[in-house]
Amino acid sequence: MAKDVNIHVKTPGAPAAKQQLDELGRASQQVGQKTTEGQKQAADSTDKSTQKLTGMGRVLNKLKTQVLSFVGAYAGLQGVRIVIGQITRAIRTQIQAIEEYAQIASEQQKKLLALQAMGAFFEEHPEARKEVAAYAVFGRRPFEEVAGAWYALESKGAGLTKAQKEGIMREALELGRMEPEADLKSIIDVFSIYAKETRQKDINQVQNVIRQTLSQAGAELSQMGQYLPRFLSLGIAGGLTGAETAGLWAFATTRAPTPEMATVGIRNIFAALQGKGTPESQKILKQLGITPEMNIFEQLATLSAAQRAGKFGVPEAETLAGRENIAVLLSMLTEPTAMMETVRQVTEVARPDIDIAREKLEHIMSTDEIARREEEGRRLDIIIKNIKGADVRALRWKEVWRRYEIDLRKRGYPEWRIKAELGIAKTISGMAPGLVEPSAVEEGVPIEELPTETVQQIGPVIINDNSVRYNPVAGSEQDRGIGARFNQD
Repeated sequence: MAKDVNIHVKTPGAPAAKQQLDELGRASQQVGQKTTEGQKQAADSTDKSTQKLTGMGRVLNKLKTQVLSFVGAYAGLQGVRIVIGQITRAIRTQIQAIEEYAQIASEQQKKLLALQAMGAFFEEHPEARKEVAAYAVFGRRPFEEVAGAWYALESKGAGLTKAQKEGIMREALELGRMEPEADLKSIIDVFSIYAKETRQKDINQVQNVIRQTLSQAGAELSQMGQYLPRFLSLGIAGGLTGAETAGLWAFATTRAPTPEMATVGIRNIFAALQGKGTPESQKILKQLGITPEMNIFEQLATLSAAQRAGKFGVPEAETLAGRENIAVLLSMLTEPTAMMETVRQVTEVARPDIDIAREKLEHIMSTDEIARREEEGRRLDIIIKNIKGADVRALRWKEVWRRYEIDLRKRGYPEWRIKAELGIAKTISGMAPGLVEPSAVEEGVPIEELPTETVQQIGPVIINDNSVRYNPVAGSEQDRGIGARFNQD
């Protein structure tokens, strides 16, 4: 960008522009002198804190005099090689960047703070900021969403080991790449509930079951997260595994108008078969020889045989499951082969040697260029935003502006003057890195004259180009600092 600024311009108005810049520098110097005099008069009535702020004001005044005089001198030395409008736009761009970066950092930190303050989390995860950033890149999710989801996982994670929670974060993010619009908290809830109810420690198996269930059910992740708690524990109490229970729910969703109706039907059927229904339903089960001690598949097989024999019809089904759930129950009884095939499709993936989501993603991304480039674009966007959010200098400049405003208000400056002074302060902040540093203003220390060799640095330059060290690219151990378990691709 510096090349865009240092364009040699030879126009009839160049000498006039040089004269304006010189006059601007001299005028600024006079303003600085008057402000310094005002500060000296107020010094005796201020406390140490205010004295420091006033010192900050002195530094800003010296800087603005130096910078403006410097620009005027440079224009004279170079024959007005810099167009005033270009300088203005360049500095404005930099000021806007400071505002943007500080805002991103603030929003990210507000989401992260709750997680950092939770119990002993910060002591156990001192690099939580980098970990969240790396998770965000891996899952192609905003930093704020990942931090909020991790907080939800920790707050609801009673009974889960640290290894399980780490596995849930990673596998939920991977599965979430297949549904970018799905809420990450909802995805994590599915994993957490399933892992706790089934006591499954291998989270990859949990992911396989969830993914296959969704595939068979034609439902969405958010729906499964919403409905899973309503039926999973009842199925397990009825002698089924977690995968078998999920398989039955998947079958029910294909026979009910909505996943919600399927969930209500499965729940009521499970409860009735375990003897928790009405006295009338318990009487029907007793007559058919069905006891709560039998597992649900045995109970359904007995009901299916009774239905074929004409001993269990619509009235009995309504009594057992409720009027709204007759269709779900009768489908389970009249289509036992289809039902068991759906269950088999889910249960056969409950194993550690396969990774359904990863295999599916790799296949899609290797064969569909649009899909690959769209996802890569989201990944790169997250990296860029994380780099901006890790820029401490932007926050420091924002603090300088606030402190300077406090100083001006304490000394009774009118609003127009405050606005003008802050405008100059922000302009100084907008000069290229290396020309003006926030630390010099923060401490109120004397500043050396601006060196001539910095002249080529004027222009819109990325703030804190060293912040690339915080680039949380999943898969890079050096940058993400959270182990080798991620693969950015």
